[in-house]
Amino acid sequence: MNSTSSHNELWMEIPHVTPRDTGDHRCVAQNEHGTMEGSLFITVQYAPENLTITSLDGIKDSSITLTEGDSVLIICSVKSFPASNLTWKHLDVTMNSTSSHNELWMEIPHITPRDTGDHQCVAQNEHGTMEGSLFITVQYSRGESLHVILILGIRAGIFIVAVVLTVAGVCVCEGETVKGS
Repeated sequence: MNSTSSHNELWMEIPHVTPRDTGDHRCVAQNEHGTMEGSLFITVQYAPENLTITSLDGIKDSSITLTEGDSVLIICSVKSFPASNLTWKHLDVTMNSTSSHNELWMEIPHITPRDTGDHQCVAQNEHGTMEGSLFITVQYSRGESLHVILILGIRAGIFIVAVVLTVAGVCVCEGETVKGS
């Protein structure tokens, strides 16, 4: 980074420290009698940044449409030091949380309409907080739609038969009453 050939001293200045400056910084002094080396390890702590929400299925947007009954595995990851506490929330209810590794998986093994809505991932450490979200829309599966239609059709048929039998019964009763009088 810097070198000099006089004054027997060398200064290293980092004007704006970033996480990229983390690492071993060495100073080497050399003259005709030999070489001497010293090092300093710098660790840069920083707030959560670069929060991403992905899945093994390749979520790329801030929303996803899933079919009822499917399963999904969603991954929230962030860069920070020290590691962030990560939390998945849905409708302000904590679903899953961890305090290490800067990554948190959320598995929904059987998608239902209750899973519709915003799912937030919150990353927090002593230097700050960052949030990201994924909006999940749940659609009915075709099989479920046909099943619901079939049930409604059967109920409507039973209702129609009940109405016809009731009307026929009333007509028969009225006919007998008229004959008897």
